Amino acid sequence: MRTRRLRKQNDNGIKKRIISAAIIFTLFLSFLNMRLFYIQIIQGKEYTESVKYQQYTKISLNKRRGNILDRNGVSFTSAGAQWRLKIITNAVGFNEKAYKVIQSLTGKTRIELTKNSNKAYDLPVINANSKLLQEISLNKYPGIFCYREVIRYDDNSLARHVIGFLHKSGNMPVSGIEEAFGHYLHPESYSYIDVFSDAAKRPLFNLDYHIKEPEGKCYDVQISLDYNIQKILERALDGYPGKRHGAIVIDALTGDILALASRPHYQQHNPSAKITDGMNSSFLAIPLEQYPIGSVYKIIVAAAALESGKFNEESTFVCSGGIQVGNTWVPCHAQEVYLNTITLREAFAHSCNDTFIRIAQQIGGEAIIKMSERFGLGKSIEIGLSNASGRLMEKSEYTGAGIANLAIGQGSTMVTPLQAADIITTITNGGIRLPLRLVIGLIDSDKNLIEVNNKNIAPRHKYRVISRQTAETLAEWMGDVTEYGTASNIKCSVSGGIAGKTGTPQVLEGYKLVNYGWFTGFFPKYNPKYIIVVLSMEGGAAEMAVPVFHEIAKGIWLNYSK
Repeated sequence: MRTRRLRKQNDNGIKKRIISAAIIFTLFLSFLNMRLFYIQIIQGKEYTESVKYQQYTKISLNKRRGNILDRNGVSFTSAGAQWRLKIITNAVGFNEKAYKVIQSLTGKTRIELTKNSNKAYDLPVINANSKLLQEISLNKYPGIFCYREVIRYDDNSLARHVIGFLHKSGNMPVSGIEEAFGHYLHPESYSYIDVFSDAAKRPLFNLDYHIKEPEGKCYDVQISLDYNIQKILERALDGYPGKRHGAIVIDALTGDILALASRPHYQQHNPSAKITDGMNSSFLAIPLEQYPIGSVYKIIVAAAALESGKFNEESTFVCSGGIQVGNTWVPCHAQEVYLNTITLREAFAHSCNDTFIRIAQQIGGEAIIKMSERFGLGKSIEIGLSNASGRLMEKSEYTGAGIANLAIGQGSTMVTPLQAADIITTITNGGIRLPLRLVIGLIDSDKNLIEVNNKNIAPRHKYRVISRQTAETLAEWMGDVTEYGTASNIKCSVSGGIAGKTGTPQVLEGYKLVNYGWFTGFFPKYNPKYIIVVLSMEGGAAEMAVPVFHEIAKGIWLNYSK
């Protein structure tokens, strides 16, 4: 009896252990199933992508580049697009039909391409056949890939001195915005082809492939130029072939640089070319280089005279056709006022040397130099592109007879057209200097505008240079220049009229003394909207600059007056 009871208890213990083991095993299987479900279903896509990534080989295509955009988003660096072929010759192998397709599209023969069987070629398509390109995109010819590449420049590209260019060897940025903002425009990333590979990472070209966009950040750079105004300016310069001219257009209200160009210029897509515009090519932008300024500098002298309180527009002088300063005779070419009593206002309109030399003798050279510095002369303008600082005369240079050169903008005084435009901007803004602007900011991949942090761009702090009354007086006097003064022959078809100041510095080129011609001004005369500065490096004085100014002003007015 006792034995039977013990056997029964043992049987019950065994049953319990079996049940416990079964429960544990069932729970383990359930956990394992759940884990497999999580791996295969929940994380399956992630692991699949990871495996795929490990099984693809990257083949680089073209480097990723940002665009340079105008104020309205129009690109200066998207001249078009072209098809290109990436050819892996050892993958093409002995496929005769594939080489015939290559020759049809690129002009390159099999013999040319198989000199080195291990070489990869990247060739432009010169005869785009849509059917053949479609076949390549469907991987009908393993080892041949087609893709689209943006053409950055062509013969019609604008603002070349501002934009700069990429060197043909290595496509490195060389000058202009391309170089100054190369870190943002040209990050070290490439678009690429993902080709499926075997376990040894050997590309299997007969299988599927994908063309991928590069990773990493790339920015567009937005500048203040207006594409259409730039085109108007360049068309005006092209109307004088074979002439060395430069011009700049400024928004009179904001200080934004709207257009800037020079002739001669250069071919961005072929910078080694020696001749453009019938002249030797030049990488120098006339508006950013320094030159003698001539009588345009009389704006500074007049400002110093009015601010001194010693003179006003009714102050009178006598023009004697010239003036003796020390041992130097300085002629005056203001024939209209020769041997007549004239007011300061009339002397400004006729650019009378006698009057301005006498003013300089009375107020002193230091007052004129200080006024020049107030206007920002003698320093480069921080716009994001390098530009000359110009030069102001040292005290030793304007002491004694040198005061005559200071008064009329001759001698060693040097100013850039950019600085001249800055002077006029201060006048049209009631005597307040508004720093000029070229770079607006960066545009990221989400089209957000980001302020650029660049040591070559000045903070836009305004400050007063001259009184509002002096600024308004000078603006009126500049209107007289085109009304009855040195630029009275300007054919004014611009509604509201043009105001400005001429300058004719004498420059020694080699052994020859030539006249450069300046015209710097604004329009309309009242409530001005645009400032234009033109410098002609051709003989013929300001008469060469005035018509270029007028053509630019006329083009802008006809297109933007509505």
